[in-house]
Amino acid sequence: METDKRQQETEGARQKEPPRRGPQQNNDRPRGAPHGTNSHINTSINYNHVNKDIVHLLSLNVCGLKRKLLYQEFRDLLKCNDLLCLTETKLDDLDEISFEDFTFHYKNRKKFTSFRSGGIALGYRSQYAKFIHCIETDCPFVLWFRVDRILFRTEDDIIMGIVYIPPENTRYTSENAMSEIEIEFLELQKNSNCIFLLGDFNSRTANEQDFFNISDFEEHLTEFIDVNEFNDIHVLDDLKIPRIRNSSDTVVNSYGRKLIQFCKNNNMYILNGRVGKDRVLGKPTSRSISVVDYILCTANILCKVDDFEVSDFCNLFSDIHAPLCLSLTVNGCNATQGESEVINDKNVHIGKWKHEKTNEYKNNIDVDKVNELLLNVMSKYDDISSVDQGTVDSIVSDITTVLLSAAKDTFGVFTKNSKNIGGEGNFSNKDWFNKDCKKVRQEFRKSRRLYKHYGSNLFKERLRQSEKHYKKVMDENIKLYNENLRTKMRNMRFKNPRQFWKIWNKVKHNITTESLFTFLKI
Repeated sequence: METDKRQQETEGARQKEPPRRGPQQNNDRPRGAPHGTNSHINTSINYNHVNKDIVHLLSLNVCGLKRKLLYQEFRDLLKCNDLLCLTETKLDDLDEISFEDFTFHYKNRKKFTSFRSGGIALGYRSQYAKFIHCIETDCPFVLWFRVDRILFRTEDDIIMGIVYIPPENTRYTSENAMSEIEIEFLELQKNSNCIFLLGDFNSRTANEQDFFNISDFEEHLTEFIDVNEFNDIHVLDDLKIPRIRNSSDTVVNSYGRKLIQFCKNNNMYILNGRVGKDRVLGKPTSRSISVVDYILCTANILCKVDDFEVSDFCNLFSDIHAPLCLSLTVNGCNATQGESEVINDKNVHIGKWKHEKTNEYKNNIDVDKVNELLLNVMSKYDDISSVDQGTVDSIVSDITTVLLSAAKDTFGVFTKNSKNIGGEGNFSNKDWFNKDCKKVRQEFRKSRRLYKHYGSNLFKERLRQSEKHYKKVMDENIKLYNENLRTKMRNMRFKNPRQFWKIWNKVKHNITTESLFTFLKI
């Protein structure tokens, strides 16, 4: 592993003459119950983003969080982000999620149940713990949290709400869901004008206008009313963000009309089809045909949006939903400052080299430092007699620093701890992950590489089929392993109790006495 990392850093150091540094680009990534909090367990590999300029946020309907965490590809997706906004987690208050250095908060549909459904979860890296605070409210359709203004250097704290509105024509359908969210929105808006709403709204809005226009008012009133007093649409114009959204979905449902009216009433703007990589696409977020997952925000926080993307759908991430990836600029605020967040440089590694990011890497090379180094070298050349081994080492070190700094900005960094706690870091050591799983994973990764390289419909279909087969084989092995384990434990309980408790004690639970008492009382 270390050898591979050194080779990747060496490849970055072999880049030719650097052009002028451009603006920083985004990294491509595979990029009323009360809240509950779990005590997370460190694993063998901790991926801590130390990029001081960008905070990566993921919004995704996971359709069952515990099962998805068994898939390594899903875990890799989570590792690429700093904030996780997950819906339809299908957890109850007895479930415990331990993943890397993330802390999780939940709003589960039910406290204790044998049939889990719905649910919302917020996850964030430990380095952001002092900036993020959950807000407890009664509405079951949204989990609110507050991000301290220090992190993003805003005038107000940033309020974020993770939304999950059940689809129409189901047992959990609520025609008043949007109204209940709006009531809490208006209450929280008294303390901050920087607000995000994101998640699965199950609302189809096509490209309906989400702001009041002059045509929305009676003709005789337009002489006396300035429409700009009712919205902040001029902010979009100033930031060169288009007023009209693009959308591949042409359908508008009843939930969609309510969402559009909510946006108009509260000066909220939909990012889908308007910002970042999704600006001209308006990609579908569900079943590859509809847009039901959104990120909305108030106009005065749009300047913090660095990029927005609807990633490609993958069966290993969700049953039908595509991930939404949002990048927010921090403006140089160091989220890791303070003694408790100091990162050991010896454990910091640069992400893998990606050929498609060659130009971005070149643009991230600091041309001012390169010119400074060039002047230093030329001055030494004029007085060559004073050059010794220490001088050469110093110049090489400075050049390496410039190139590695650009590599960190382009490919990101992570920390790798040497401790192996419970073997959780080595995914292939999962007992159910056998030779069949390894074989289909190799085929899946091969199909992904071929599609990434050639991009034709033929390889796209091959990738889709191998992805489905990979998931099917893993699910079958997980089911078989669980059945065998249950049978083994039942037989072992009386015939070999020592071995029974040895296996049982491998699973560590951090359940409080109060939770255990409540469970047993039921």
